[in-house]
Amino acid sequence: NDKPSEIEGIKIPIVQPKDLAGILDKISSLKGGSSIKNLKVVNKILENMPPEFWPKENLSNESVASMLRDKGFFDSNYNDSASGFPNDYKLQNEVKVILDSASSLMWQQSGADTKMNYEYTNAYITKLNSDQFAGYNDWRLPTLEEAMSLMEPTQKNGKLYIDPMFDEEQNRVWTSDQYSATRAWVANFSGGTCESGALVYGNSVRAVRYVSSPSVQNNENLNEHIDRLWEDAKKLGWSDVEQQKAIDIYTEILTLVDEQSTENDVCAFLRNRAIAYRFLNNFDAALEDHARELEIAQGRGDHMRIIKCSNLIEEAKERKREVQIEAEGGDKAARLHATEVLGHRLWHDGPEFETAFGSLFADMENRDPDVRFDASRLLAKNRDALQRLVTIYQECVNSDPGRASLAGRVLGRQFRSDIIMTNAETTQRMYGISASFIHCPCVHCNHRNRGIAAPPNSSTECFYTQRDDKGAYAVPVLCDRCSKKFFVVWDSDPR
Repeated sequence: NDKPSEIEGIKIPIVQPKDLAGILDKISSLKGGSSIKNLKVVNKILENMPPEFWPKENLSNESVASMLRDKGFFDSNYNDSASGFPNDYKLQNEVKVILDSASSLMWQQSGADTKMNYEYTNAYITKLNSDQFAGYNDWRLPTLEEAMSLMEPTQKNGKLYIDPMFDEEQNRVWTSDQYSATRAWVANFSGGTCESGALVYGNSVRAVRYVSSPSVQNNENLNEHIDRLWEDAKKLGWSDVEQQKAIDIYTEILTLVDEQSTENDVCAFLRNRAIAYRFLNNFDAALEDHARELEIAQGRGDHMRIIKCSNLIEEAKERKREVQIEAEGGDKAARLHATEVLGHRLWHDGPEFETAFGSLFADMENRDPDVRFDASRLLAKNRDALQRLVTIYQECVNSDPGRASLAGRVLGRQFRSDIIMTNAETTQRMYGISASFIHCPCVHCNHRNRGIAAPPNSSTECFYTQRDDKGAYAVPVLCDRCSKKFFVVWDSDPR
């Protein structure tokens, strides 16, 4: 229309995005080269879009009817005999987007929660891009042609003419194509048609982005593209910048892979992104990825992955707590820093290893659970330390149950999943020792302590927890939460 708009103090006519791209340099020069963020976003979007997808101004009914017929899109008014576009959808649950490999378009599964007039669609799209929804910042309104590629010839989603993979809330969606100065084209999935709507009316928004890589055209090329991205990510170093790049790559991969398919190891992608998040101290994001991996592993019945993932979740929680303590400063922060220094010395040979190991093992009896967790974590990361702990457990399991229990708690870090008991066969494969690992509640605070080492046949005998060691055999435990000692006791000796 003819109303002026002001961008960073310069009044220009409101124009179509394709025109904005053309005047970007001119406006920047008028402002002395300053950054104009919104226009640069538009420019970036258009660089990734083929010209045939650019928005069209004053799109007539005749042009729309011709387009629908040429493309074979169904429309109950304009082309009711068409069978519709042959979409090839893949739902990416991780980020709630749908990839249509047939059209090279990525869609929001849902969209805006509320209806809005045309003016407010810009604010919605701008926020999507500033938030990097699904890991991208080139979301936009679809053209009418793109929106109509979603139209099904029958009602497949309740009363809507759209695949049930999409959310039902967005029954009428705005497009970027205008009908006139006061109206824009709308895809009406309730009626199975398209129509013009007054700009002041409220409709839904479902954003889209063009996937420019030709790799999405077929599964073989898609897998090759995923493999290349995977290799690129594995080559990155451990600087903050490179780990952020890794996160971006894993995010892109996760929008492309099918979680139900066994062709790609989605669990590995989730775990590696979680590790990158942890490196950057974004523990909440890491825990979300670990939780999703655990959910997939449980669905597949992959017990070894369940065990490993549960352990990673506990480690992430512990590390998050340690970072919070370090940020607060004080005596405890200094204490944990000293523990971390000892952890580095474990990687040295000779006296330095012996001194570090002895100090960290002694910390396993510290009254502060944060100190114990840190010592346990550092010991479990070092192969020589683990081998020493295996030796201690084997030598002390009969003669010194207390010392064996301390070694066993470090070894038991690997078995902190919801599985109540890890059998001796699994432990033998991992550590070469005959032991089971069990979970028991503390008699003082009822906290569930995980990964308690016990004799291999302990699961076949009845055991319970109590405050003293009266019984045929007892394993002393220092509670992870309250730091009070209790005992796991057997009436019949399980050894």
